Amino acid sequence: MKKLLFIYLIALCPIIKAQYTLTSSIKPAVGDIQSSMSIDTTGLVFGTSGTNQIWNFPWVNAQTSSVYSSTFMPLSSTSYSTCFSNATIVKYDGTTYGFYNTATTIDYLGSVSGTSCNVLQNSNSFVTFPFSYGSNYSDTYVDNFNGLNTSGTVTTSGDATGTLNIPNFSFNNVLRVKVVTHIVFSGSLSGTIDQVTYDYFSSNSKFYLLSLSSQTSVISGTTISKFGSVNASFSTGIKENLNPVSFSIYPNPSSLGEIYLLFQNNLNEKTDIFFVNSIGQTIKTVSLKEINYQNPVVSISTVDMSPGIYFMKVKTDKGESIKKIILQ
Repeated sequence: MKKLLFIYLIALCPIIKAQYTLTSSIKPAVGDIQSSMSIDTTGLVFGTSGTNQIWNFPWVNAQTSSVYSSTFMPLSSTSYSTCFSNATIVKYDGTTYGFYNTATTIDYLGSVSGTSCNVLQNSNSFVTFPFSYGSNYSDTYVDNFNGLNTSGTVTTSGDATGTLNIPNFSFNNVLRVKVVTHIVFSGSLSGTIDQVTYDYFSSNSKFYLLSLSSQTSVISGTTISKFGSVNASFSTGIKENLNPVSFSIYPNPSSLGEIYLLFQNNLNEKTDIFFVNSIGQTIKTVSLKEINYQNPVVSISTVDMSPGIYFMKVKTDKGESIKKIILQ
């Protein structure tokens, strides 16, 4: 009996070892480039947790052929070392600098967009190493920037292992990391955002292979949205969304308390319109049962919105597009 048990344990060892573990080797280093493509989340299903899962995403389509890249650079290459003196590395996406301390974990310290330093009062750690299936980590953070008070919790867990299939690629020995974020706003804005993100990792890349998220925003109403992205290194075979919504906005900028949308396609389809502010919050949602092809102009009141820059996302079951609008 002992011999049989010994043989069983030997046979089991490769299976246990096969489970991928996140180690400090995935920490970003100076010179690393993280590139991704946004994907269409229509019909998004996260899949189940546990071991030996198979996640099939043959439907993955890119929202655009554009690749979004961020470069990791030393703190000395920026002029913000006085704000983030304990940062060990900086992530720059062409618009915003993100500052991290990676001495022991991956600790987010804050950001700079424009020239203003937004330093978190209590920094935000995402994960500790090593991290594998069954691992759990939780942290809290506090931020106060331009009159907007933000606090929240981030809980990270290794919730599943298995095989990930996307167009043209199949990855074995994948660790799925679940990140649950709860954000509370107060001050100039009040409400909450709850987000669940599933990041799929393997030894093929230090950055995620696929990231899928669902977000519920309760700020002047409730908005539920889904979004995702794929590692650009494995985007071969992922088709571009071939039916983006084509529309025009006028006037833009607008000070009339009302805007008009002229649609060029996607008529006679259910259409959802989202107004998103500069920090990614959905401020207003308008749902249209269909757009009449005989009169493809839709008027939307903006009297309940504050002046500022917004991104308007127009989405149907077949595609979506995003345009910037300025309300004065």
